[in-house]
Amino acid sequence: MSGRLVEDEAQRLEELRLNACDDYFAVQLDLGNHQELIPNSR
Repeated sequence: MSGRLVEDEAQRLEELRLNACDDYFAVQLDLGNHQELIPNSR
């Protein structure tokens, strides 16, 4: 694989990872799990 192709794929996968994290946090907040997301908020 060429270096550029690897870099592009790494960027694509990172974007997918960040989107999955955003979705996870949004669902947790919708479920009312605020304290579990921010354990040091007290």
